[in-house]
Amino acid sequence: MTFITTREQRRQLARENMKQPAVLCEVPRHEWPTANAKQLRVLRSRDFLVQEFHEPAPALVRLSVCKTTVQGQRWQDGITWDDLQRLKRECGYGDADAIEIFPADADMVNVANMRHLWVMSSPVPFAWRNMNND
Repeated sequence: MTFITTREQRRQLARENMKQPAVLCEVPRHEWPTANAKQLRVLRSRDFLVQEFHEPAPALVRLSVCKTTVQGQRWQDGITWDDLQRLKRECGYGDADAIEIFPADADMVNVANMRHLWVMSSPVPFAWRNMNND
């Protein structure tokens, strides 16, 4: 998503981010900017915003993740695999498999620097497993 921000708005956002905890905390529903029937939770830390949405089986939920900082006219890019794994755990899904989808070109939608994880209701059969956990 592209948007216009002033230098003062970016500074204010940085000040607000520093007031947030280092780990995700649930945002009360009355503070959500918009209502969506599928939206279950909003969680925020100083670095990330995670929105949780209901999804049909075999998924449990979708976690939509973006950074809380602006770079130019977009949300800052650069969400790492380690970030996503940690955020999935902080949302309470550390024991579940999650899938990130790279769609066919015809289905691609890229309107923001945002990542989406579909948390699955059961282990996916094609995932690598740590055999040292026996």
